[in-house]
Amino acid sequence: MKNIYGLLIAGILLIVSSLEAQYSIEWIGAKNELWEEPDNWSEGRVPNDSDLVLIDTGDTVIVKAFHPIINSLDLIQSGLVISAGSELTIEECIGVACDLSGAYLKNQGRLRIFGTQGDALANRNGSELLNQGEIIILEVTNEGIRNLSKLINNGSLVIEDSRYRGIYNTDSLINNGDIIIRDFSNSTDPTQFGDAGIFNGGSGHFINTGNIELKSGEDNIYGIDNRANLYNRGSLSIAQAFEAFTNRDSLFNSGEIVCNGGRLLSSGFATNDTGGLIRILRSGIVVSNGGGFENRSTMVIDSSSNSAMTLSNGGSFDNYDSIYMERVRVNGISIGLGINTFTNRSGGTIEMRKIGILGVSTIADGVFENDGTLNISNVGNIGIKNDGITRNRGDITIDSSGLIGITNRGDFVTFITSSISISNSPIGLENYEVFVHGGDMTLFDYSEMGLLNNDRFIITGSSLSPSLINGSLRIIQNNATPFESTIGSLFEVGGDFLIE
Repeated sequence: MKNIYGLLIAGILLIVSSLEAQYSIEWIGAKNELWEEPDNWSEGRVPNDSDLVLIDTGDTVIVKAFHPIINSLDLIQSGLVISAGSELTIEECIGVACDLSGAYLKNQGRLRIFGTQGDALANRNGSELLNQGEIIILEVTNEGIRNLSKLINNGSLVIEDSRYRGIYNTDSLINNGDIIIRDFSNSTDPTQFGDAGIFNGGSGHFINTGNIELKSGEDNIYGIDNRANLYNRGSLSIAQAFEAFTNRDSLFNSGEIVCNGGRLLSSGFATNDTGGLIRILRSGIVVSNGGGFENRSTMVIDSSSNSAMTLSNGGSFDNYDSIYMERVRVNGISIGLGINTFTNRSGGTIEMRKIGILGVSTIADGVFENDGTLNISNVGNIGIKNDGITRNRGDITIDSSGLIGITNRGDFVTFITSSISISNSPIGLENYEVFVHGGDMTLFDYSEMGLLNNDRFIITGSSLSPSLINGSLRIIQNNATPFESTIGSLFEVGGDFLIE
């Protein structure tokens, strides 16, 4: 028992003594503003690699043509300028290596921080960090940069081997230069989510007009975890993160976003605006939990290991421009349970090629509306599988489906402005529910059957109602059965029905 009390007392004394000796050297500014002047320091010498340095006099200290190495730096209500050609190194710190509180740090040279057991750089309490040179942060057990104030990068920022997050931002983060973050991971428990190359939350305002490259050391963490406002007008590339880009609030892209090997997941609102490009390689896009996504430029999804695009739990997607999908293992577009809506607007174009199972899949209360152009080719099973609601006012072309061009087990309506062309499938169109057709449709080059109706198929037109414009269904014979309506089903023709 005495040994236990003795250890406790020794521990308390050690903590007290460490607090009393928190700083081993302090700035007094007795001579001038230069770091390298010994008379400016409380110990009459320039800080060395074992020193915990404090600058809190309100002065602006300048590192000029000098290369100091220290253990830690606290900059409080003061300024520090690292001049071009100078280098400040902070190494092997326990705690926060460089702590800015109500301070100003301007780097025109090089700032190196490595071997930190804690946060490498904390920017808080109204501080401003302006980088015009080079910042290198290596081997950090917590966060590379914890930014709670204003950070502007016009130079180069490299963060490598941070065990929690590369950058944590809840205020203003502006990048006009280059940011590279590599090997961010949770080494203590790699099965847990929560780590990210860049976390943007709180009242965070993250603007990128430069180049950002993120490469994860693990395959099960976030590249970017956005829970505030993010504006990308530059280039943003994310590789080897399961959730490459997670948007929980607001994402606005007019630059380029590349996700290589990880999903783009949005439960907030996202816009790919004019001039923007989003490329997803070896994964897909998921819009869920009430999230909304607008595409007003170009999106490319290539070599997806799952579905290229998935909507679930109240997700919505509006396409006004161009989407290209190729080499997708499962489905092109999956519209799942929970009142999800995908709308291809007038002028919008969707191109799908080499899709593994289904081109478009709509389930239960899911809605797919096409007012633009949809081209589907080389699908493993079915071009469009509708178990929910599909509305077509635009143009649909389906070529080379492995089983069926369109199968309907829900509510499928085409309008007078629409056209559908289905070719090179064993069965062109298969209907098991209600299919109302009011536009133009052509079925050809089928190997088994053009149209199989098992419930109710209606071709609208004047013979059903004088106010209706005739729909047209044209089936071109191909040494196979062009048409069959099973016993008990209804096939109502008000417009034009041609078998040639």
